[in-house]
Amino acid sequence: MAKALKLRFVAGKYEGGEFRLPSEGEVLIGRGAELPVVLAEDMVSRKHARLTIRADHIRIEDLGSTNGTFVNGERVKSAELKPGDRVLIGTSIMKLLAVEAAEARPRRASAAMPPLPSERPGARATSAPPAPRAPSVPPAPPKPARPQPHTTVSPQAEMHRPERSGTGSIKTVAGSIEEIPLPDILQLFAASRKTGLLVVKGAKGSRANLYIESGQVVLAQLDGAPQVKARKAVHRVLRWKTGTFELRPNRSVPAGERLSESMEHLLMDGLREFDELERLRPDLPPDEAKLVLLRPMTSKLRDLLPSTLDILQAVHNAGSVAGTMDAFPDMADLDVAMELVLLVQKGYIKGE
Repeated sequence: MAKALKLRFVAGKYEGGEFRLPSEGEVLIGRGAELPVVLAEDMVSRKHARLTIRADHIRIEDLGSTNGTFVNGERVKSAELKPGDRVLIGTSIMKLLAVEAAEARPRRASAAMPPLPSERPGARATSAPPAPRAPSVPPAPPKPARPQPHTTVSPQAEMHRPERSGTGSIKTVAGSIEEIPLPDILQLFAASRKTGLLVVKGAKGSRANLYIESGQVVLAQLDGAPQVKARKAVHRVLRWKTGTFELRPNRSVPAGERLSESMEHLLMDGLREFDELERLRPDLPPDEAKLVLLRPMTSKLRDLLPSTLDILQAVHNAGSVAGTMDAFPDMADLDVAMELVLLVQKGYIKGE
């Protein structure tokens, strides 16, 4: 059966809405009321981006917007899209999904969900398959006990709307890292100038607290490694591939060295470090692997630079890649990793 494509809004003011794409043609996205997909917010240009659909190919093109178009966390001028890709425009994150063309349009599970774009009255007809515009003004939902996701999407794939827990605390934004990676979330917070405490929980009980003020990370702390500086902590968290995140209401920022660089610069450097570390992975033991000194060690210690000797001593004391990286709170994880690869290749250490 032929496949159709749709955009699902997974974050932002239109969260929960869906927009069916035509099988062929172009779809303009922007703030202009005459466009097929209207995103009514200041961060969106009047004509912001264009989707071009041709057979099995779909391409997005930024139309010279002020705040840019992002695909999977990277700002692009033009990019090919495939199902599963995420697009950030303004404060809205959309995910491209493939659906059966003959599939009935999903029902809303409760009145609390925003209406699907296809349900908006007065949609303009076109010669292509129906491509009604997204709502230009977000509906004001009633106050149910808890909003529910669409029946066609698993709850884990949803970001939650504001709700009150049994303890009285208020959750503003929460979700899964697998569904919406942290670079996308932080870009969203920067665009919408969010303030609060972002609690990130990763694999094996790891946890980080990112304090955000007006869309900027001002302090970051890692549980179990309080000595790690904020910038290094942010870059490390950006590499987490599994886990959850939750933005909690603002609270006072604890004492510590505050970050002053922009979110864009912080993310750009963090993603660049991530790419470089991925290239080192074939030669770098896993983070939790045991590191030991080779016996007998035939390579001469006098051949090493003093900085590399310090890394070797940390390996001996910490016994793992992660522990060695923690031992240098001011040194980027990438720089430590490069030294470890050198020590492995030169025959000083090995992973077990």
